[in-house]
Amino acid sequence: MTIARKTLPELAGSSLRRLLCLTAAAASLAAAGCDSGGAVGPDAYAAGTYTLTVSWGKNECASLMETDSWKEGSPPVNNIPLEIIQADSRNMISGKVGGIPAIFVALLHGTTDYSGTVAGSVVDLNIYGKLARSLGACSYTWNGNLHGELKGDYIAGTIRYFPAGNGSPECPRCAAEQLFNGTRPPGSGTPPNKRVP
Repeated sequence: MTIARKTLPELAGSSLRRLLCLTAAAASLAAAGCDSGGAVGPDAYAAGTYTLTVSWGKNECASLMETDSWKEGSPPVNNIPLEIIQADSRNMISGKVGGIPAIFVALLHGTTDYSGTVAGSVVDLNIYGKLARSLGACSYTWNGNLHGELKGDYIAGTIRYFPAGNGSPECPRCAAEQLFNGTRPPGSGTPPNKRVP
């Protein structure tokens, strides 16, 4: 049996063709609005004042939070205002929790301000703690993340709270989670510059 030998130019040409094919395929997927995060289509306009219902999930940090009121499966908390601000249709967003729950957020984090992005229909907001706490040699703050998906004027997802430490072995490793869903006023999903007067 004779094995065909390819010259270096032939091998290079073959590799280049394969690379071009892969690049074209990737470009086609990108044009279709697909990415590794599963977001489809253009970035949504997430701005608006949402009214949320928050349910109590698993809390691995109850003793660290020094609270007995967080009971998994307890009745949800209703009518929590969450304001999301988005400049025009850019994907950078900020958020702020209001109402009585804002007191809990402020006591835990030292702030009620979130910042993050919207990618496709996925809203991702982070809150970074400003109140330093200590546990042995560990210095830490409470950080959090709100991750939700928009469907028109409806949003649903999870809120996580977790301590962010200085790397000491004594730093706590735990997380607490809530589930949320809510709505904003109808028609809020249209950017102001695209609304019909």
